Amino acid sequence: MVVYGTLIGYLITCLILASGHVGGTVVDKRLDILFSIGGFVLFVASGTIILDQWLGHCTSQEEKEVLLVVGILSVANGAIFVGDMFVVLGS
Repeated sequence: MVVYGTLIGYLITCLILASGHVGGTVVDKRLDILFSIGGFVLFVASGTIILDQWLGHCTSQEEKEVLLVVGILSVANGAIFVGDMFVVLGS
């Protein structure tokens, strides 16, 4: 539930924030930082859940490789949210 909720929830959230930026809406820094911190926590948690729980249920090497890449990309996405937080703090 954490993994799917994170992926779908932040897909919707980021689309709304991006459309607001394109439309010229100013987003409060505190709100942007809050979403970045939440994204970091949730994506790192999702990546570790994928790597820890789902890799044990794979039946083929191909499935293991795919889940390994998905877990690493999820953790990397969390790192991107940390970078976004520092960019927002610096501006």
